Amino acid sequence: MAKLINFYYLISIVIILTNTIYAKTIEIKEYDEVEFIYKDKKWGKPKNETNTLTKGDDGYYMVFVNTTDQMSSHQKRDEKDNVLNFVINKIQELILDNKDTYEDISKLEAIENDTEEDLEKRETKYLVDYGDSNLVYPISSVNGRTVLYAYLSEELAGIIEKIPEVTSCMPNYPFEYDTYYKLNEIKQEAQWDDVDIRYNTDLHLSLLSQGKFEEDLIHQYDTNYYFPKSGGKDINMIFLDSGFNFRSGDFANTHQRTVKCAFNVTNGKIAPVYDEKYCHASIPNDHGSRVSDCAAGYEHGIANKANIIGVVLNELNSANIIAAYQYVLDNLLVPHKTVINCSFGEPFPKDMYNEAMIHSEDLINKINDNGGVMVVSSGNNGYNVNDDVNNNIYYPCAFKNTLCVGGIDNYDLESVNFDLANYRRTNVISSSSIYKRFQYSNYGKEVSVYAPFFVRVAFLDSENNYIDGIDGGTSYSSPIVAGIAATIMSENPDIKFNTSIMTKYITRLSEKNIIKNIDKGFPNAFINNGKHVVYSDDNLYNGCGIRAGNQKCPHNKCCSADNKCTNDQNLCRSDKGCQVISSLDTCKNIPSPVEGRCGNGFGSCPFGYCCSSEGVCGKSTSFCGAGCQINYGSCY
Repeated sequence: MAKLINFYYLISIVIILTNTIYAKTIEIKEYDEVEFIYKDKKWGKPKNETNTLTKGDDGYYMVFVNTTDQMSSHQKRDEKDNVLNFVINKIQELILDNKDTYEDISKLEAIENDTEEDLEKRETKYLVDYGDSNLVYPISSVNGRTVLYAYLSEELAGIIEKIPEVTSCMPNYPFEYDTYYKLNEIKQEAQWDDVDIRYNTDLHLSLLSQGKFEEDLIHQYDTNYYFPKSGGKDINMIFLDSGFNFRSGDFANTHQRTVKCAFNVTNGKIAPVYDEKYCHASIPNDHGSRVSDCAAGYEHGIANKANIIGVVLNELNSANIIAAYQYVLDNLLVPHKTVINCSFGEPFPKDMYNEAMIHSEDLINKINDNGGVMVVSSGNNGYNVNDDVNNNIYYPCAFKNTLCVGGIDNYDLESVNFDLANYRRTNVISSSSIYKRFQYSNYGKEVSVYAPFFVRVAFLDSENNYIDGIDGGTSYSSPIVAGIAATIMSENPDIKFNTSIMTKYITRLSEKNIIKNIDKGFPNAFINNGKHVVYSDDNLYNGCGIRAGNQKCPHNKCCSADNKCTNDQNLCRSDKGCQVISSLDTCKNIPSPVEGRCGNGFGSCPFGYCCSSEGVCGKSTSFCGAGCQINYGSCY
């Protein structure tokens, strides 16, 4: 009998599960034989710690001119102007005479001639007269001090500072807006081209773009969902489900993507749909509308720029599923740009691996071979999906080339007595106790990753009634991961993804071994989209490192593996998981004594090598890309 957990409005909790029948001792060298880990091994170009230009760079400088020493009290303003004009002309001459000191002369000439791409000066009428030069001009004057703004080489800045009227020549200092999150930090860590943010959003979304929340480190849970700006753009998400109503606002951004019903499968036959925005089985069921909203809805979904293609299974049975697989394989699958979500499954006796199952698995293997990504739910029975004790196996989860997803109790339903009215509206957590497998989620060695079991969905049902509420089941855990897969594919168009490659990629990005109620030896991975740094909504922290907003420690202390500042030299070592946050950190670089291994418990890779998410040293993308451990080697 089908089971589903529904929470609608403020009425009651109805428990019905959503899926349809649906060691060797390691000797460590002494401290005096190690070296400090240094910042240059981090992603990309490190942020300059002193907020100055990097040595050798050209850039804008502020030139401070003293206009009082050269004037007596009775001198007129025009004489002051003469001093400024003299300095401006002198600097202009020096720039033109010393072009060879610039790293990029073409950039200098573009600014001089007002043709730099980024400048819109030609069409701008400024409110202040800045003179005729684009290379040096005044921007402020107060108390006998005038600030000139000039584009200089580092060498030329030193020369100009020696002009008698010049009191100082300094680079332009950057500032940051007082947000608690740091966009450049996010882009560097997640390796995204750009970042989009959905502010104060649903719990099932915010959990995906941060590492493990720990209440002793974070003062206030961050309710934002951070994701790559590409958002699944140009990726086809195909949903095999009960029916769809795409008339709601969450599917309205068709200027950015395609949203449509594709076909109907009845008695194994493929038939067209009469309305691309509304398509249902003969007995309407809103399961497909809810699932697609969770994966790719504009407000409540993960990949809100991905194309959505609905496939209606008029009856959920083997023949219709096989026919749908076949048509998708032959007609809809775009290699390395297609994610297929199947939020259904059924347990079978293990000795009942019959011809229909063999055929289904062959089709799934073909989809994998042709560059499709198949994401499926693990089921809501609370069982091992490959259960030798009870002689049961759950398909399609247990098929080799599926990415099977379980669910965590992200609303802490099992341990908290809650008032439904408050529970219905919450999008925050106050305890790390939510990181546990929900009791009804299936599990096992075939379940690759876990995602939130409970979600907020908003959709139009088959009768065009607007529904907004909390729903639950691995039927939602699966499309959450499918949505993450779509954003990964849109952000990495050069990677030829299929199910097996995507499973490895998502596993590398995941938060490892934080989920309770999973037997040892089974995969223990919580889904993450690449952003692991945990921010506090009020910018208050009680720790350091990745799970405390990348807060730094005071001088002569390091950030330990448990995100605490310490001066304990037994913990300030890379083999103990010491975290490198800045170039001033006092983490000791302990080379791993086990060849090829790295990470907490081992130490660092040799110089120039990367430490993979699996704790292995190497130089290829598999080691240096997704999941690379920056504390133990290089990453890019």
